[in-house]
Amino acid sequence: MVRSKLSYRVLTEFIVTFDFLTLLAAGVLLCAVPP
Repeated sequence: MVRSKLSYRVLTEFIVTFDFLTLLAAGVLLCAVPP
């Protein structure tokens, strides 16, 4: 059970980090493209 919980936590951290990087990349692209 502890191992499963640990895996879930790592997966959540990975998803959050991936989400943040995606938003960051989108922000950079929007700033790079002239309006």
